[in-house]
Amino acid sequence: MIPLLVLAAIDLKEVRSTALDFLLDRQENNIEWPYRGVYRVRGAQGLENPIGYRVGGTAIVMQALLTVPAENARAKDRNLAMERARAFLVEAMDHPGMAHVFSETYDVRGWGWCYALETLIKLRRDDLVPEAALASHQQAERHALEGILATEIKSGGWNYSRRSGFASGTSGESSPFMTVPTLRALRLAMQYGHAVPKEVLERGTAALVRSRTKAGGQAYAGSRPDPVPGSTGRMLAVESYLVEAGSEDLSKLRGALDAFFAHWDRLEERRQQRGTHVAPFGVAPYYFMYAHEQASRAIMLLPRGERGEYARLLRARLEQVRDPGGTWNDRDPTDPRLVRTANYGTAMALMSLDRVAAVADPREARSR
Repeated sequence: MIPLLVLAAIDLKEVRSTALDFLLDRQENNIEWPYRGVYRVRGAQGLENPIGYRVGGTAIVMQALLTVPAENARAKDRNLAMERARAFLVEAMDHPGMAHVFSETYDVRGWGWCYALETLIKLRRDDLVPEAALASHQQAERHALEGILATEIKSGGWNYSRRSGFASGTSGESSPFMTVPTLRALRLAMQYGHAVPKEVLERGTAALVRSRTKAGGQAYAGSRPDPVPGSTGRMLAVESYLVEAGSEDLSKLRGALDAFFAHWDRLEERRQQRGTHVAPFGVAPYYFMYAHEQASRAIMLLPRGERGEYARLLRARLEQVRDPGGTWNDRDPTDPRLVRTANYGTAMALMSLDRVAAVADPREARSR
């Protein structure tokens, strides 16, 4: 086990309050929290942020807001903002950019279907859908599900980036980075009334197993042998999902957590930097918060007695990279194209900290 860093302890109550204030103030047009990457699409107003990023980013922030206790002073404001965002997700399923196709070699609508499906189901599960809106809400769930199924790669899994000639949505190589959250959304859909062919889950799981490299890392796509320091986030995603799906072998899950903390500096040196897959490890800045959220999931899959030290180390690392305003952002804050990514980063940190709170500090169990 990696020695625990001696850093100031995070006050989860303060994190929730700061994150809630920040996210509520950042809701755009009073309806959404769009993610913003460097990729844009041509639209009526010139180059525009893809609808898949807008939907996916909004859905992730909504999931983070669901972790805020109902007794919070701004819970009423949170609920009103959530309902406006819920209506946006439902309406966005009718947007031409969310049609059931994979239209180019790079197409991010799959992120929208994935996170919208998961978020819409969680809202319905938690009785947060007005009765009058339930029919359209469930139709939006079905639309997102059908989009996922329509763009599955023949050999299993999903990928938002495909080589020229593979734009049909059925060819190419899967990406563990995208396949894991998509499979999680499908499993949740099955639990809440949707029919999902078991073969889709089986093919996706098999693709994840194939993506392991001989060196112990995780391929970015297909079987490309990426080095371990650049693949720890994907390792955590894959190994935690395989345990969730029924694997009883925890050795690779522990190995992924140890690799994440051992090579954490390789992620940190690329946080908030320009460029994407930079040599020698191919680390892009947008792996950073994703990897921490996947680490929080992996920790909670370990036997109870093993969770505490990992959880405390995760909290320490997140405290180390918290921005002065109390939020998180894994992209370059000086790039005006990426200003919205603080919404995503703060949401991912909030979910990560909430997930491990009780095992990182038993006192937190009483504040949840």
